[in-house]
Parts: sequence; structure tokens; C-alpha cells
Amino acid sequence: MKGKTYDATLVFRNKLYVNSLLAYSGLPVCEDLGIIEAGQVRRLDGQAVAFADRLRAGGGGLFVKPVMGTGGRRCALIRSVDDPRISDYLTSTGPYLLQRPLTQHPAMSALYPGSINTVRIVTVSRAQGEPVPYCAVLRIGCKGSLVDNWTSGGLVANLDVESGRVVSPGFRKKPFAAIQYHPDTGTSIEGFEVPHLQRMAEVATRAHRLFPFASSLGWDLACVDSGAVILEVNHDWGANLHRLFDRSFDRHFLSAAVGA
Repeated sequence: MKGKTYDATLVFRNKLYVNSLLAYSGLPVCEDLGIIEAGQVRRLDGQAVAFADRLRAGGGGLFVKPVMGTGGRRCALIRSVDDPRISDYLTSTGPYLLQRPLTQHPAMSALYPGSINTVRIVTVSRAQGEPVPYCAVLRIGCKGSLVDNWTSGGLVANLDVESGRVVSPGFRKKPFAAIQYHPDTGTSIEGFEVPHLQRMAEVATRAHRLFPFASSLGWDLACVDSGAVILEVNHDWGANLHRLFDRSFDRHFLSAAVGA
């Protein structure tokens, strides 16, 4: 409308909407099984059901996360109707997304089995052109955490997009430290090879084509036996993480983004 401006990035904040669009486009995503909102559990068709119904639909488990949340906060893996966290979700205004739990690739579980350890691939579209993968990091849970977010105590390491190998130690945010070996499993972080990395980069690139207005996007992907699953997309993808590994990251990224 004339005289009106809109923030196109708002679309990326709604995980249910983005996940539905990606799934409709044939991209691999987590299976959404319902929502919790205003104290009610609903299927995606709007039908109210008991939490136990969605738990059965998930094969005895549900991953719960805020529809509009960030940083891994308020996420939980629910395995039983007796889990006390269910009542917390039902008494909250929400909304929360209910998803079928994933089983990650055995190599990723060997690194740390307590969370889905994700790859964040940043794709860049130059002057509305074809998007390409620019850089990537591996995010790793630790210390019993269900999530791998750096802000929630996870580790982050630099990942070479071409080879799929980790080319740095892991870094912890608080207290800040470089970690050579995973504190729970003892696995060496530098040199770890992520399976299916090229497949993951391909999926992220295909997904970016759905959002031609975005010059860059950060894609969080899980590595599974069949290849890759998109977990989330971020318009604010955390350049600070990449500055850990490249002191001139801003200049290099700007050059790549404008095609200089």
C-alpha cells in the first residue's frame, strides 16, 4: 500500500509458517504434529486433542519449541504424559510447536548424543541472483543440554563448506574458552567430518530460492541418515560466531555479498 513499509524479515520469526512453506515446496523439514496455544493442544487442522494423542502421533515422543522463540529457550523433548513440563506449556500463552523427534546420524551422536548437533550454513544471494553457500559452523550441545545453541551453553566450531571438516577447536561462550576435545564424549572437535555436508548445502541453497528478497540467510540443519533436515531459518544468523574465526569477516562477507 502506498505510504506503508513492511518488515519482510517478520516471516522468518514464525517457525510454523516457514516450516509449512518449506514442506509444501518439497524440502526436508521436521514433521509438525500440532500446536499448544492458550492452554489447548490442537492438530494442524485446528482440531482440539489431548496431549497424549499427539504424543502417540510422535511415536512416543514430542519435541516442543516456541513458534516465535530464539536461542533454544523453552524447548523440551517430552517422552511421557507424566512429564511435569507439560502443565507448564499448557498454562503458558504460547504458542508452542509440536514436532516429531529426529534421529541424527550416528557420527553426530558420537560427537554428543544429548542434542541434535546442527550445521548452520549461511547462503548469500548476490544482487537477487542465484544463492550460494558462503560459510558454515557446527554447533554442538554439551553438559547434558538438549539444545546446541551457543547462547545456551553449547559449543561452536568453524566448518569448511567444501570438505565438511571442522577446521577449528570448539568455542564456549561462558566462560569463553577454546575446547579441543568434547567435554562429555572426549571426541576431537577439530578435524571432525560432518556427513552429507554437500547435501546439506544443496538443501539450504534450494530453500533460499523461496525467499529472493533476502540477501543472506542462516540455515540450521540436522544431519540424518538420509541426508539433511531443515530445522530453522534465521535472517539474523549471528555474524559474531563467524568473527571468532575470521577477524576480517565483515569485509570478506560484504565483498562476497555484492560480488566484488
